[in-house]
Amino acid sequence: AERCVMASLYQRKNGIYYLSVVFQGSRSTKSLETKSKETAKALVPYVERKVLDGLINGKQKKDTPFKELVSKYLKYDHNWSKSTLEINTLKLTNYLRCGLPLNKTTKAMTIRIINGCNSWGVAQGYLKSYQKVPGGSNYDPRSRVYTKKELDILFNGVTPHHFNQFIQFAYYSGARIGEIRRISRVDVLSERLPFFMLFNYFHQ
Repeated sequence: AERCVMASLYQRKNGIYYLSVVFQGSRSTKSLETKSKETAKALVPYVERKVLDGLINGKQKKDTPFKELVSKYLKYDHNWSKSTLEINTLKLTNYLRCGLPLNKTTKAMTIRIINGCNSWGVAQGYLKSYQKVPGGSNYDPRSRVYTKKELDILFNGVTPHHFNQFIQFAYYSGARIGEIRRISRVDVLSERLPFFMLFNYFHQ
């Protein structure tokens, strides 16, 4: 017998998009957990297959709702730094409230965090699978460089001396503050610094 499938995407008064699928007289509706039309459209193919599979087999496969998944994700011990937890909390909370941000770079960061949350959900068994949201690499790179005057102020005007050395090492090595702070006294005395730090520092 011919299978007739009808799927429709719509937005409720709360701003959240839903996908409704009808198969042989049976209807199933699933929240896409987003207020962004762009994100909702990207999720439709995956969610439609999932809902249809549930209708064909006579039961829905229960995945943890995204809002609940976010709560579990943020409470889980990822061994993150305080700043990483704050960034993930801020981006996911803002996404749940307002959808994806308009700023290109902030939007890309939010998408990467959403995909990370969903990937974790699959690994933990809260989701059977997930559709990766595209756009995580679509951001504006930072290209501004310091002027000679700014470098002179940075290298000659910053005190005390040991903090000035810290700044110069960070600048010439290209290392992040967290990476430098993790360098132990033993690493320095035994010259066991990460290769990229040594290479950048001595090839300035």
